[in-house]
Amino acid sequence: SNLLSFYEQSILYEKYRSDLRRYLIEKPLWAFIGSKVSGAGVNSDVLKVVLFLKKIIEDKEFLEKNLNKIINGKSGLRNQDGEDIYKNRYEYLRKHGYKISNIYKKLFNANGGMLCVHELKSIEGELGLRIGEGEYFGVINIGDVSGFKKLLVEKDIEVKSDSFTPSLFERVNEANSNINVLIGAKKFI
Repeated sequence: SNLLSFYEQSILYEKYRSDLRRYLIEKPLWAFIGSKVSGAGVNSDVLKVVLFLKKIIEDKEFLEKNLNKIINGKSGLRNQDGEDIYKNRYEYLRKHGYKISNIYKKLFNANGGMLCVHELKSIEGELGLRIGEGEYFGVINIGDVSGFKKLLVEKDIEVKSDSFTPSLFERVNEANSNINVLIGAKKFI
């Protein structure tokens, strides 16, 4: 549901961008802030987010099936009155619909593929996220990159090196930034 909320916010921001300027509202950012990076091993908050992103990026059927359940009021999660907890949410998406391919393009700058993690050598503490050779869609900002890389390798996620890309974290607030996802430890954000 968090993905749907972020996607809907992104669409509405784009649609009403000129009206929102006067309220100083910036482009939405999907942020995940954890407290456990590598010292917690497999219980790392940051690792859990990366594994979640990997699952939804690499398994479109899984994502589409779960998004359809939420949109159609069949999430299986009920409030105290027995109604689906998402009953009154995502009105724009319910009215106008969505295409899974648009979600991938808007949020992940690609139309699917494999999640790639790159250690940004030009800036300490940053890992970039992208699908294949597409544009970076996300940045991980942490202190213990080497320890976190070991956790990723244990989960069969290859970490490549990127010696040329400057800080992605510094680009988050740029108006034309393609960085949509920020993952970090609370002491680094």
